[in-house]
Amino acid sequence: MYSILDIAEYFLGIEKMTHKKLQKLCYYAYAWYFAIKGERLCYDACFQAWVHGPVSRKLWDRFKGSGLAELSPSRRVTLDKAAAEIIECVWEKYGAYDGNRLEALTHREAPWRNARYGLEPDQHCSMVIEDSDMMSYYLPICARALKKRKNKKAS
Repeated sequence: MYSILDIAEYFLGIEKMTHKKLQKLCYYAYAWYFAIKGERLCYDACFQAWVHGPVSRKLWDRFKGSGLAELSPSRRVTLDKAAAEIIECVWEKYGAYDGNRLEALTHREAPWRNARYGLEPDQHCSMVIEDSDMMSYYLPICARALKKRKNKKAS
């Protein structure tokens, strides 16, 4: 099991990006891993349903002063094969999007919406997005993406 900061560093090793984009990619990595494996990718991660989408408080505390600047990796992270494959699949699906596009996507998805049920769009929220909501929503999405990836490798 990894720290959420390990997952962030892995993504930053692929490409420099803004804090917002990094938050959303880490969220998707966590959610997809949980959906596929039925266990947590990170021992220290939970994602809250903030106004601008899912946010890990630990990542927020680490990168909150960065504003719109692109973040760079501070260290190299090696992941096991299963974690790396899921994260690379997340990157293939979402890596081309900026933080604002990823925010818009998460706003349409059930896990974030369920955690914010009954709240106004701009109302503060620290409700945790439930792992069970992530699993039920993302399992079919990530299973298709992983299958597509394996078929590409086989051909």
